[in-house]
Amino acid sequence: STMDKAYVALGVLYAKDGDFENAKLYLEEATQINKENRDAFNELGKLYQKQKNYETAVRFFRRATQIDEQFAEGFVNMGLVNIDEKSYVKAISAFNEAVKIDSTLPEGFFNLPQGQGVWE
Repeated sequence: STMDKAYVALGVLYAKDGDFENAKLYLEEATQINKENRDAFNELGKLYQKQKNYETAVRFFRRATQIDEQFAEGFVNMGLVNIDEKSYVKAISAFNEAVKIDSTLPEGFFNLPQGQGVWE
């Protein structure tokens, strides 16, 4: 439906504004309206990652990739959380899944922002 997409868009805007509570509210509402809204789960994952709640973030990214097994971004995001957790083997596995889906991805992994500490 368009309602859940609108809620995802609102959630993303609140997240950009640093308003975690409202972002979470709208994104969770989107998942209630449409339990198959991959983007809502993906955005919730990003939100929890920013809050350093990595376990919950991974759970949301995993849900997004279960809804759409061809959702490369979900696997990339999962890998980035694994890096945050210093779980490098899991990260490589997640990135490999992403690359299987989208072979143009690898170059992006080596362009992580400075300060990530992964490839330095």
